[in-house]
Amino acid sequence: MRILSLCVWSFLVLFLVSSCDEKIIEEENFIEASYETDSITIFKKDTSIKASDISSTTTDDLFVNRDFCVGETNLYVINNVDNNWAVEVFDRSSLMHKSTLKTWVEDGETKSFTDGMIYHVSESKGRLYVTHKSQVHIFDSNSFEFIARAGTGKWSTEESITFTNGFAALSYKDKLFVRDRRNIVVFNESDLIKDKAQSEIKVVARTKTGVLSDAKNSLVSMVTNNDLVYLTDQRNKKIYVIDPESVVASEEIPVLREISLNKKPLSITFFKNEIYILCNKGQLLIYDIESLEQVDQIFGIDQYLFESSINKFGIFAHGDEQSQIFINDMENKEIVVGLVENVKIKLYE
Repeated sequence: MRILSLCVWSFLVLFLVSSCDEKIIEEENFIEASYETDSITIFKKDTSIKASDISSTTTDDLFVNRDFCVGETNLYVINNVDNNWAVEVFDRSSLMHKSTLKTWVEDGETKSFTDGMIYHVSESKGRLYVTHKSQVHIFDSNSFEFIARAGTGKWSTEESITFTNGFAALSYKDKLFVRDRRNIVVFNESDLIKDKAQSEIKVVARTKTGVLSDAKNSLVSMVTNNDLVYLTDQRNKKIYVIDPESVVASEEIPVLREISLNKKPLSITFFKNEIYILCNKGQLLIYDIESLEQVDQIFGIDQYLFESSINKFGIFAHGDEQSQIFINDMENKEIVVGLVENVKIKLYE
């Protein structure tokens, strides 16, 4: 059983009691023997991040929160204000603003995210990957110094060194997976090092053209779980699963499994043995990770309803026993932060 809201504790207890076969006896009739139910998963809103959390002078019109990434110690938020594109960096624990990644030094010149929006940001092994136009900029996730770039930043017929548009990038083990406009292309991480010539950073493999839909103007979610890569495809209304071990240089990358949906998927996250797929129109579908069958759906948490402006829902481990929820709400211009609690209710017989 899944409880979606924790408005009133008594409501939770009554709901659990009314849905169980066992009877609860009046207090004077309690007996020694008792048992506990299975743990109930509760999603609960805690706080949120808004424009004013960046600085006292940052107003709502200067905050366009397209997407976020929860890293090991940092929370990265893409701020897509026209002509002022940046990645806002917050402390993962305190949620205090730390810095803004807007410019960097590359080959002695100051560079910035110009001529277009930032589509995606991810972190892996001390490196930050920012997908922007036809390139993925790679930075040190502590100093934010520029390291390397995948893609040239320009459209080209030279498919060996670039891609048409970048919509998401994910580093896993020794490879970087990039969602191109119509494919997934893969680079070797060993090529993405400081001072290596751009002409030597080549695409080593890609998916077969025609499998994935055109990602133009789409939000793409690409995550790993149990050594597999999961990717959303909005127009095809599918989740594609790829085994990184199947990537072979100069060969087409096969799709291992796929999940067909009735709605457009916006983001994917994992909790326990389930896949949480946020779809358009504010619906969160829950699938069993083994059977890939739908087991539940929810529409909000703790009086916070998912609206069409919600474009990302993520659950992330926080400490040894607790997990956090992060939700990107574009209309209300906030990152909602919540908690995942496992509660056990003692019943008597």
